[in-house]
Amino acid sequence: MKKKFSQFSHNLPFRMKVALLCFIISLIPMLVIGPVSYGKIRSQLIEQESSSLEDTLRRETEAIEEKMDFYLNALDIIVWNDGIKNGLSRTYLENYDLFLFYKNTLDPTVQTIRTLSPEIRSATLYTTADINPHGNIVLPLSEAEGCIWYEEAMDSTRPVFRVSQDRKTLYLACRMYYRYEAPVTLVCLSIGIDGMFSNAPALYRDNFGFLVADSRSDIVYETFAGGEDPSFTPLSLDALQVRSGITGNSFKKRSLYDGTWTAYLYRYHNDFLLSVHQFTLIAAAVFLLGILMSAIASQLLSSLIVHPLEELVSNMTRVEDGEYRVNISDDNRKDEIGVLIRTFRDMVEKLNHLINEVLVAKINQQKYELRILQSQINPHFLYNTLSLINNRAIMTDQKDISKMAQLLSTFYRTTLNKGKSITTVQTELENVKAYIAIQQMMHSDSFNTVYDIDDSILNCPILNFIVQPLAENAIVHGLDQRSAPGKGTLTLTCHEDQGDIIISVLDNGAGMSQDVCDSILTQETSGYGIRNVHQRIQLYYGKDCGLSYRSTPGFGTCASIRINMNLDT
Repeated sequence: MKKKFSQFSHNLPFRMKVALLCFIISLIPMLVIGPVSYGKIRSQLIEQESSSLEDTLRRETEAIEEKMDFYLNALDIIVWNDGIKNGLSRTYLENYDLFLFYKNTLDPTVQTIRTLSPEIRSATLYTTADINPHGNIVLPLSEAEGCIWYEEAMDSTRPVFRVSQDRKTLYLACRMYYRYEAPVTLVCLSIGIDGMFSNAPALYRDNFGFLVADSRSDIVYETFAGGEDPSFTPLSLDALQVRSGITGNSFKKRSLYDGTWTAYLYRYHNDFLLSVHQFTLIAAAVFLLGILMSAIASQLLSSLIVHPLEELVSNMTRVEDGEYRVNISDDNRKDEIGVLIRTFRDMVEKLNHLINEVLVAKINQQKYELRILQSQINPHFLYNTLSLINNRAIMTDQKDISKMAQLLSTFYRTTLNKGKSITTVQTELENVKAYIAIQQMMHSDSFNTVYDIDDSILNCPILNFIVQPLAENAIVHGLDQRSAPGKGTLTLTCHEDQGDIIISVLDNGAGMSQDVCDSILTQETSGYGIRNVHQRIQLYYGKDCGLSYRSTPGFGTCASIRINMNLDT
């Protein structure tokens, strides 16, 4: 009987369904419902408030941890910089050599860090090395002894976060370690607290408090918005730690940076509980006047009419986002909605067929073009020739020529990759390193290189020959056009970010304007350039991956590649 009624209702015209539904509603007896349970509504709202509070705190702490990770990465640029370590360990017979160390190695590194994050106010190295102070960048270690972070940084093997007494400055300090006997050096970054917690005052409009404390129960940051009620006052850290006297509040806490900090977020909810009580009284009266029938009618309308339309809209949205597949349960209807569903399904199937044909053809074309590019060089002839050059160079004690031949052999071996378009992160980085080393020899070592590689992702699959064009552009259009004094620096980083691999090539060269950055991925080029690399990545990984550029004229350019860690080969 139920199946026949459902089939009958599906085959009725839309207008008759509405008329029949109105008739059924008119026959529904008036039901008397008691007052809605105050406790149930109260618990539901508190649960919603708790869930909202937890989500808000999670998002805020994740944003704070992301900034902390950025500051730690900035600190690592100095702490693990071999050039800086060697410069601090060296004995300087002439002040000019020390000046070159400051100018070519230390100052560019510090300037790069401050350029990447305006919140970093200063970066200072406190050292026992026998060198002259350099502004606020290099100071004697004795000047750090009175700082609040000094003793902990000296004893700890990991970076230390401490906050100034006025809660306006965050200090990030770490000891620099060497593989040999060297002077004691502490590196300290001074960071503005307001920039780090810039989003905290806007977590809620009023009646909330947010507090962050460190492992020593020192308050790092605190903000409070009590609204118009003077009885709402901020809670102390002791009350939050033991949850004493906060039964009338929604309360959440979360650890940051492996327990180094703890964040507390609380709200007063007495005001919305009062509105719940008022709503209960009004709802009971309204339900007695017939709102119940309207609610039931709305539910039936949603089930019989609106639900298939919502499914259709949901499918249209997925098609708009690129998922060309229709999944609607009521596709055998004989009314106007059924005709619309079947028409839409046929249209999507035809569109999907056409797009798949074009996409597959485009991917095959890209693979074919790349293989043509690689096949232009005879690998065996090239390797044998480079091997002969290397042997002759060794016999004649021409070390530079031998090194160049070995680098060229490595570069073309990883570039050709036996005709395959997929390689590993390690092999791709070997290709880029070989190319950069060749360029350094060709440029007479006129620029420095810095590598920051996460070893845990070296075996991940990756498209072949996508990083070298970025390094080439950084050298040709960045470092070669550099007008600032001193050596340029080319930095290559590779790390994981939430399941993605991020590879960045950073130079402190000439830089470019924002207009050029916005158009660089759409420019037509004559060779195997940046636009081709961007298109290959998006063809294999999707539109969420690809290249991105950031640049500042006169300071340099950062080109980044984002790809999925697990490539389906």
